[in-house]
Amino acid sequence: MNNTCSTTTRRFLMKGVAGRAIEMVTQKLPPSGLRATILVGNESRYLGAVRRFMHLVTAECPINPEEAYVVTLAIDEAVANIMEHGYGAGKPGFVRVEVEIDDREFKAVIADRGTYFDLTALPPLDLRSHVQDGRSRGLGVFMIRKLMEQVEYRVNEDGENELSLKKLLERV
Repeated sequence: MNNTCSTTTRRFLMKGVAGRAIEMVTQKLPPSGLRATILVGNESRYLGAVRRFMHLVTAECPINPEEAYVVTLAIDEAVANIMEHGYGAGKPGFVRVEVEIDDREFKAVIADRGTYFDLTALPPLDLRSHVQDGRSRGLGVFMIRKLMEQVEYRVNEDGENELSLKKLLERV
């Protein structure tokens, strides 16, 4: 993520499920961009908070509604996969979503400390045979790859899994 920023920072807590706080931080980037981060527990009940976060972020940026929907869908699918597959049942953890949007591109880094899983190492999905075999699950990685121009995975210096997503934006 770009570290240059002469901005104001807003930090606020959204009330989560069972009174737990969900932290969200946003920074306006010159001339019309935004950087924002949300940190949630690894439970699926927090997916709604991630969706609200994405709605708030994309509403404040130069991004058209269709692209806002596409990037929100990709983030939602990636976070849902982490929550479902990255942590064992009942194991506490977090998912952090960092988003940066300007007039040219959308970038996101999704981080967690769940089980190592490099989705970029998966072979491309043969959608026709997937459907013919009667499978209705397992399309998340396929969808993320189709929606985003760039999908990368790494383990960062803190030992966190990081999924990086990038999409070039149409000018609004």
